[in-house]
Amino acid sequence: MQMSPRMYATIPSATIVLFSKLGFQIKCSFK
Repeated sequence: MQMSPRMYATIPSATIVLFSKLGFQIKCSFK
């Protein structure tokens, strides 16, 4: 199965958004 260039562009941005949301929740919980 061949991945399209668009998939390579959307996957990293989606993971960055996901990790930033997780990091924000962790920061709020530790305050």
